[in-house]
Amino acid sequence: MSQPGVFDLSIYRGDTYGWRFMLWEDEAKTMPFDLTGADAAAEVRRQSGGEPVLPMTVTVTLPNTIDVTLPADESALLPTGGNGVWDLQLTWPVGNIVRTVVRGSVNVTGDVTDSTRLADDPQLFRLHQ
Repeated sequence: MSQPGVFDLSIYRGDTYGWRFMLWEDEAKTMPFDLTGADAAAEVRRQSGGEPVLPMTVTVTLPNTIDVTLPADESALLPTGGNGVWDLQLTWPVGNIVRTVVRGSVNVTGDVTDSTRLADDPQLFRLHQ
């Protein structure tokens, strides 16, 4: 099994985001990776194994497309200062197969318009556990 691809997220707090990942069996991108039966999940955390900061919304569209979204009201909860990490994990219930397909760092820039000091409150990390 290969290592996950790397895709770093640069987020401006309070903005809406969406990322689309298309998985392929081959480098030429002629054979779609079959996602039939796969459940997908993605989270942002301060560090691997650390408290969850926030789960992202993930939608699988067959045969090989995964959409990850982060609405503005959720990105507004991300703290600035320091970096975090994220990844996208697939799980197939049949056979207990788990595969992380994308990972990366997360850098959050503080917003100005409609900004709130609450987003930098460390207690907010406990809201999404």
